[in-house]
Amino acid sequence: MPPKKSKTAKVNTRRKAKSSSTAVIGLRAASSLLQSAVTKYGESAVMTQKYAQQISQGRKWLKQLLESEEDLEHPAGCPQLAAEKEWTDEDLEGAFGQTLTRASAYVLSLLILIKCFSEECGKSTAEGFHTAWKQHWDKAEPVGKWQGHWTWNEEKEAYSGNPASSPEVDGIVKAVKNREGSEGMRNHSSAMRKEWMDIMMEWSEKQCPNSKLQTFQELGDKEYFKALLVVVKHFMMHAFSTSGFTLWTRNFELANLKYKDLELDLQITDQYKSPYFNVSLEDRKNWKHHTSHEDILHGHKYEVHDQPESPGINMYFYFLHWLEFLNRYVYRRGLQPDDYIFPAIAANGVAKPGSPIPHDTIQKWLDEFVLAAKIKIGKARLTTHCFRRGGAQYRFMEAPIGKRWSLAVVKWWGGWAQGEHRDAMLRYLIDELHHFEESHGDALRPCLPEPNHSLLGEQETLQVLNKLEIQEMFQSEVASATNTVFQGCEKLLNTFLESISHHAVPSNPVNGLVAGSRRGEYRNFGHLTPVNNHVGIPRTTATVQPRSSEISLRDLTVPNIDKKVPMTERWRQVIKDWYNPDPSRNHCIALKDWKKEWVTELRGTLAQKYFDQKLIVQQYERCNSDDTEFLKQWPVAAKGPTALLNAINERRQTASGYKSRASKNRKPEERRKE
Repeated sequence: MPPKKSKTAKVNTRRKAKSSSTAVIGLRAASSLLQSAVTKYGESAVMTQKYAQQISQGRKWLKQLLESEEDLEHPAGCPQLAAEKEWTDEDLEGAFGQTLTRASAYVLSLLILIKCFSEECGKSTAEGFHTAWKQHWDKAEPVGKWQGHWTWNEEKEAYSGNPASSPEVDGIVKAVKNREGSEGMRNHSSAMRKEWMDIMMEWSEKQCPNSKLQTFQELGDKEYFKALLVVVKHFMMHAFSTSGFTLWTRNFELANLKYKDLELDLQITDQYKSPYFNVSLEDRKNWKHHTSHEDILHGHKYEVHDQPESPGINMYFYFLHWLEFLNRYVYRRGLQPDDYIFPAIAANGVAKPGSPIPHDTIQKWLDEFVLAAKIKIGKARLTTHCFRRGGAQYRFMEAPIGKRWSLAVVKWWGGWAQGEHRDAMLRYLIDELHHFEESHGDALRPCLPEPNHSLLGEQETLQVLNKLEIQEMFQSEVASATNTVFQGCEKLLNTFLESISHHAVPSNPVNGLVAGSRRGEYRNFGHLTPVNNHVGIPRTTATVQPRSSEISLRDLTVPNIDKKVPMTERWRQVIKDWYNPDPSRNHCIALKDWKKEWVTELRGTLAQKYFDQKLIVQQYERCNSDDTEFLKQWPVAAKGPTALLNAINERRQTASGYKSRASKNRKPEERRKE
C-alpha cells in the first residue's frame, strides 16, 4: 500500500490576512487616534483655547520684560521672591521655551506676581496661569520628563519635574488667594432669594406695568422712542430673571437661548389639560458633546408650567409676556428659529438681531434693579450664578413642605454632568444647609427657632404659635395697615389739591390694576409660531404693519447685513437695501423713499447709518450703477462696507483739502505699531 499522506490543517488565509491588515492599520493610526481622542475628550475646546491664550500672553510678557531696561521692584505689600542665584540671560530667555531652564519656576512666579499685585488681577488670573503652564509642561516633549515636583538633582546638576509645581509658584498662588479671602476660599456669587425676587418684580411692575404691552402702540413717536428702552429693559429682565431662577441657568447660558429651542402651545394629556411649553438647553457649562452613541450627553428639555401661587418667580407668565412684546415691538415680525430670545439692545432700545445680550448688560441691569428696589442684600454679590444658586437652594430646602425636590431631581434639573465632581453641587446646597444649622448668629432673636431638631427647622412650621409670636405678628400687621392707610390718605389729599388748582378733575384717571388675572393676560398667543424641533423649515407670520396709513418713525429701520453674506458681496446688499424694501428683515420702506424730515427727527444711530449707506449709493450712481465700473473704481468694496466707507471719506477729504480733527489717541494704524 502506498503510504498515507499526512493531513495538513487548512489555514484560513482570508481570516489571517484580514487580522494582519487590521493590525497594520491599527498601528499606523494609533498615534493620530490617540492624539485625536485626548484632544476631543480630554479638555473642552473652550478651555484648550483659553490655556493657549495664557501661554501666549506669558511668552509675550517675558519678551517685553527682557527688552525693558528698567530695574524690577516688588510692589509694596507683595511677597518677596529672591533668587538663590543670579540668572544668566540664556536662563531667562529660555524660561518659557521648549527646553526648560533653572529660571522657569522663578519666571512663572514672577509673572503671577506682576499680574496680581501690580496689575491688580484676581485669583482667577493666578489660577489660570498656574493651571495653563502646569498642563503645558506636563505634556511637553519628551512626555513624562517634566512631570512631578520641581526639584534639584545634585548628580546631574539640573532641575527635573514641573516648574509649576515648585515652592515659588505654589507660594505666590497661595499669597494671591490669602489676599482675597482667608484660606483661599472661593468667593461665590450669592444666591438670589425668592423674597428678593418678589420685591424686585413688585417694584419693576410699578415702574412698567404689564398692561403696557397692550397700550404701548398707542404712544406717539416721541413718547414711543423715549419709553422703548425702559420698557424693553423691564420686560426682558422679568423674563430673564424668572427663567434663570426656574431653569437654574448661568446668565451667559440663558443669553444664548434661541427661538428654535422652544416648543410652545403644549398641553398635558390628562384630565386637567394644563398648558405648558418646553425649553431645550444643550450648551450648559461642563457639558461635553461626544459623538459616540454610548457617551453622548443630550441636552435637557424642561417643561415650564404656570405657578400662579408664586408670582415673583412665575417664568410661564413673564416669558410668554416677553415673547409677545419681542414679536410685536422688538423684531416686529414673526420670530425665526435662529432669533435670540434675549437679543442685544442698543442704547436707543432698538434690538441688534444676530447678537445675544452681553453678560455685562444683564449684570448692569441686575445691579440697577436691586438698588432701585431697595433690596437689602448686605455684602452679598449677585453675579452670573445668582439665579442658578438661588433656584437650586429654593427647590431643595426653602420651598413649602411637600414641594421640595430630592437630590436626584436637583442633579438632573441643574444639569450637573455625570462626570462632574459632586463638590459643585455640594457648594450650591449642603454648604448653605450647614451654615443654617451650625450658625448661631441669630441667638438674640425674640423667637429663636430650633433648627437642629429637623431639616431646616421644619418642625417650626408644624407648631402652634405662642403668645409672644402672636403679639409680635399683630403689632407688625397693625403697623403695616396703618402705614397703608396714611399713604392712601396722602394720595387722596394730593389728588384733591391738584383738582382744586386746575378747577376740574383730570379727564384721564390713573389706571388701576390690570383687569383680569395673569392667566387671562397670556391666553392668546396664536400669532407666535411654535417651533417643531424635528422640522428644519422655518415658518413665518405676517409682518406687523403700522397702526395707520401714515408712516411712523418706529417703522423705519436700516437693516443690518446678515453675517452669512460673504464680505465681497455685502456692498451689493447695501445698494439693494437702498432701492428695495425687505419685510423679512423688518425693512418695510426703502431708504431712497425716506423723507428728509424723518432723517432729521431720527438723528442718532439710525440717521448715521442712513447717511453712510447714502454715501456708498452716491458713488455707485456716479459709476452709472454699473457693478464692473464700480468695482474698478472702488476695489476696496470687496473688503466690506466699512472699508469702502473709510476709503470714500479719505478720498473726499483729499479732494476737498479738508482735514478731520485728529484723535487724542492717534490713528489706529499708529497705535497698532506699538
